[in-house]
Amino acid sequence: MAKRLKFLTPLYHTLNAIIIYTGTIVAFYEKIFSFTILIMIAASIAVMVLEIKRFKKMRVIKADDIELQEEFLKFSKKIYLIEIVIIVFTYIISKIF
Repeated sequence: MAKRLKFLTPLYHTLNAIIIYTGTIVAFYEKIFSFTILIMIAASIAVMVLEIKRFKKMRVIKADDIELQEEFLKFSKKIYLIEIVIIVFTYIISKIF
């Protein structure tokens, strides 16, 4: 699991950064910068920060530290739940406005 996460986390951050960058450029090109776009950028940055915190906690855990792995699993589930809530909230806000 750790090998997979160490490979996928930077890929995830790269895709998230590309989405933020592209969305911002398109918004400024169209000269439309609304509240919804601001919420989407803030949500993307929040998800990125949460993932960085998760990754930093994961990288110090050794393969033989079972207790730390179980603690990290609980922490990761909380982080992923928060990220899902942020994404769903952003989607709902984007549909309302």
